[in-house]
Amino acid sequence: GSEVARETYIARGGAPERIRGIPYGVDTRQFVPAERPSSGGETLQALFVGNVSVRKGCRYLIEAVRSLPNVRLTLVGGIEDRRLLDGAGPNVSWRPPVAHRDLPRFFREADVYVFPSLFEGSSLSIYEALASGLPIVTTRESGSVVRDGVEGFVVPAHDTTAVAERLDCLSRDAALRMRLGLQARERAERHTWNTYYGHITDLILSLQ
Repeated sequence: GSEVARETYIARGGAPERIRGIPYGVDTRQFVPAERPSSGGETLQALFVGNVSVRKGCRYLIEAVRSLPNVRLTLVGGIEDRRLLDGAGPNVSWRPPVAHRDLPRFFREADVYVFPSLFEGSSLSIYEALASGLPIVTTRESGSVVRDGVEGFVVPAHDTTAVAERLDCLSRDAALRMRLGLQARERAERHTWNTYYGHITDLILSLQ
């Protein structure tokens, strides 16, 4: 599902010519941008969806938000170890897992999506955030189709400071958030599930 995953297979002995990369997709009818005014100088609403764990970079994300009083972070998903939330501060809240059909509401209520994973095949939640028209802060290791400076920002893994700097930048620049968000939606529309199925079909036919 991503170049990162492909590199992992090759590093473990896979033949490069036998490994094809096909990005995943998203339902662009289920996940849509919210109709809301810019949040201007108010608190930036940041969202993370997934297993709250060390592997997904939540330690670095929580540390970053702790230093940003103008950012409020909502974590939605199961939690690996509640000690990850120790000392998180009042601007970090955790919500247990919700049904997938209820996720679009959380994306619509957010201003930015953050997913600083340390290792991933390709995070579906990032596709959902793109379709929801959210700027993204993520890592190359997330395996996403986000392009640095186009739909959001790609920061180094394990880098609390980089996450904090990008969130702070987005919190202060409503015009930047709007531009990245519009481009995020456009990116998602090129990565629907129908597009994914078409690529899979083309691959199978090419092998016959």
